[in-house]
Amino acid sequence: MAADLVGLAESTSEEDVCKILKCFNEKNSQIFVFPGIGSAEKQKIALTLLKRLDNKGSSRCYALCLETVRILSRDKNGLDVLTTEDLLKVIVRHAQLEYYAQELGEGVTIQNGESNVIVEAQKCLCNLIFNSSSVQRICCRNGCVEGIIQRLKTYQDPDVTYEIKYFDMRMLFLLTALCADIRPKIRHELHGLSYLIEVLDLPLRGPEQSDARLSDKDVDLINEVLKILFNITITVGKNNMDEEEEAHFFIT
Repeated sequence: MAADLVGLAESTSEEDVCKILKCFNEKNSQIFVFPGIGSAEKQKIALTLLKRLDNKGSSRCYALCLETVRILSRDKNGLDVLTTEDLLKVIVRHAQLEYYAQELGEGVTIQNGESNVIVEAQKCLCNLIFNSSSVQRICCRNGCVEGIIQRLKTYQDPDVTYEIKYFDMRMLFLLTALCADIRPKIRHELHGLSYLIEVLDLPLRGPEQSDARLSDKDVDLINEVLKILFNITITVGKNNMDEEEEAHFFIT
């Protein structure tokens, strides 16, 4: 399988790189282990992808690079080469979480093709968080959590697609499930409880005012949000809530 990526490091043309990656990704879309790719080869591939992702390129090339990272990240063997802080920083940037973590204004305008890049970056992070305890620790301190919570404020924007919302919530669920230490920060410092309940309210407003039913996508998103709420409130009693949280819980 490593032969599929031969020439990746030597290719200078973006078009050639895209052809190589597209071929590899299509061939391995359903593969979850890569015994044919050794640690040294995987490291070389990771460095090449990092260089492409960190430099100026097209949305198509970024998405293909991230798709390759996502496919390779399914295999826990040799995963350490994909869990470096440098690579994770670039992936977080392509997920556009870095921007939100820094609270630079109200939000960003998502250009054509960028949604695919954002979602591929989110999928990479989901795989890496699930498979690597070191990535879990890094993502709890590299602005990933702050970025997700800040982006919650923009979910009414039509540019923020269902897929972006879903994988934000998937990441936050994994981090709150696997990293108990981050739960108090999300609740208290980042006011995550209030923002998450507001996200729950968005898809419920329409059906509440008409006979329309929730779509399957709405149900899936609500399910992810409820799982996060469970994680961050599992040890919370009424006496530990502030007034804003109590109001959101509609306690009578």
